Amino acid sequence: MLEIIKGVFALIILVWLALCVTSLIYPIKPFKKRRHALGAFVVSFVLASIYGGVNGPSELPSEKLADDESTKVEESKSAISSNANLSNDIPDSCGEGGIRLNDVVAVTQKSNLYSAASKSSQRVKNLKLSKALGTNRYHTIDPSVTVKRLCVQKHWTEVQITSPEWLSHVIGWVDNSSLKEIVRNSKGKRLYSESDFFWDNDTTLYKADIVQIINKISSENKNCSEIDTGTVMKSGSRSKPNDPVFFVTCVSNGKPFNVWFKPSDANNSNDFSGVNHIGRASALNACEAYAKSVANYPSTVDFSKILDAVYIQHPSGRAQMISTFTAKNGFNLKLKYRVRCLFEGSRLIEASISEET
Repeated sequence: MLEIIKGVFALIILVWLALCVTSLIYPIKPFKKRRHALGAFVVSFVLASIYGGVNGPSELPSEKLADDESTKVEESKSAISSNANLSNDIPDSCGEGGIRLNDVVAVTQKSNLYSAASKSSQRVKNLKLSKALGTNRYHTIDPSVTVKRLCVQKHWTEVQITSPEWLSHVIGWVDNSSLKEIVRNSKGKRLYSESDFFWDNDTTLYKADIVQIINKISSENKNCSEIDTGTVMKSGSRSKPNDPVFFVTCVSNGKPFNVWFKPSDANNSNDFSGVNHIGRASALNACEAYAKSVANYPSTVDFSKILDAVYIQHPSGRAQMISTFTAKNGFNLKLKYRVRCLFEGSRLIEASISEET
């Protein structure tokens, strides 16, 4: 009924507007003058606009109905309700009742790699080594590597070596007992255990301390993205009687560097966050100062700070500055030299000079 009343009201407005327009040309009742018809037309037009804005087509039931129907059509294409928690991260199936996890895990023991999920299958052959030695050699995995789980079955898993990267082409099957998930701390850094390392006579006595220290290095050292678990050993050059020094190799963007430590570091507040690199300008100035300190006539030193200067940063926090300089000898002859300065943090730890011919 309401829709009929609205329609009648709209029709009346349209008829009235038509009458107003006609009276603008030739005044007819109820208008005696054209200006009266013009005023009525303006007022009627405003009312018609207001009515149209309030009852316009933006909320027409037919359009809303069309939207509802479209939604129903989309929902009918799926057998799952739109309220379901949909995800693209559910692992695919593989092999005989297996799933593709594609996560990286650790290795607990030295194990052979097989071409299929059975010890009766062929072992994965190391083609390069076999060719070089003229005899068959096979790939194995041990705690020094990490692997990606490609297909996990009840007793076997197909894996691909991820670290070291130069072995990433190696793929094979291994018994599930040889793998374990990697535990990480709140920072996402790996937490190591004793089974992750190789132990010899020197390191076995300090297992607990070494593991604790390496976990500190893993968590604190900003330059150490990965630790080579097969490199923990005693330093022959830095150790003293009853005062052993050990080291482990870290890897940063494929570049290795060593971190040294003592067993006593497990119980003190020694910081393993790593030193900050000396800046290029500071390295230049320090290397120039060294060149002048060894020149017979320091005032004649002309140090190259642009053309020949090369600044190299190492992941360990060390940095090198290599450049050239000229200096005069006792016969007032100008000679050219090449200088190399090695820094650990801001400290100059080594410098050498060679004469250029």
